[in-house]
Amino acid sequence: MLPLIKSGQHLLAEKVSVKNAPLKRGEIIVFTHQGKQAIFIIKRVIGLPNETFKLSAGKILINGEVLEEPYLLENNKTTGGTLIKEGEEYTVPPDEYLVLGDNRAKSVDSREWGFAPKNMVLGRAVFVYKPLKEFKILLGH
Repeated sequence: MLPLIKSGQHLLAEKVSVKNAPLKRGEIIVFTHQGKQAIFIIKRVIGLPNETFKLSAGKILINGEVLEEPYLLENNKTTGGTLIKEGEEYTVPPDEYLVLGDNRAKSVDSREWGFAPKNMVLGRAVFVYKPLKEFKILLGH
C-alpha cells in the first residue's frame, strides 16, 4: 500500500460500519486471506459487486470508463496478473470486491488470488497510529 501505508506501521480498522454500510470504491479495507484466516491483508477497494472491469494499457476500466486513481504515484501502471489478465473483461461476483494495492508493480492482490469476499472483510482502515510520528488518517485517502 505504499506510499500511503508503509511496512511496519500499525493501523486501526473499525469493524461496525462494514456490517451496516456497503463498501465504496477507493476505501482501504482489512480482510482475511481466503485460505489463511490468521493473515490480515490491507488493500484498496477498486471494483464493486456486479461491476465489469478490464485492465488495459496500464489503466483500469470500470463499466467501460477509465478509473481515475489520484492516490497512485505518477507512472504507477496497473497490469494483469496470474488470475486477472491484461485485456480481458471480468465481472466482480456478487458479495465480492476487486481489491488492489497502491504499489501496483509489487502488490500481490486480486490479480493473483481473486476477489475478496464480503464475509472476509474485517473493517475499514481508519488511521495509522504507530509509529506515532507517522500518525495519519486513512479515511478518504
